[in-house]
Amino acid sequence: MTKTIALKQNKLILESIIFTEVVKKLCKNLIDENLLFVKKNLEECVSDLPMLMRQYLDSDDRVARIRHLVQIQGLVDECYEYLTLISRTRQGDISPVINELSKFTKRFEAVNRMYIH
Repeated sequence: MTKTIALKQNKLILESIIFTEVVKKLCKNLIDENLLFVKKNLEECVSDLPMLMRQYLDSDDRVARIRHLVQIQGLVDECYEYLTLISRTRQGDISPVINELSKFTKRFEAVNRMYIH
């Protein structure tokens, strides 16, 4: 049982790292001066994701887990808003990023259901 939990946790951290790298690649390709602030905020937003995931999974008490859960959910929502803004400007192809965000969200929800309760 603990091997399964550890495997799911490792996959979740890997998904967060993959999502972070895909976002960084998108940000490199954004050259529109009007999006520089969005680009900077998006990069800062995802840079904390792997660290927050590790803190979430390493938390010993339920209150700390919930606190990290709320932070992660806020970060994911913020990323989605920035991606929506980028898609409206049509400055970059965000479909790979949205796909990775969906994968991460699904895996996070699955681990969260098992881990919080």
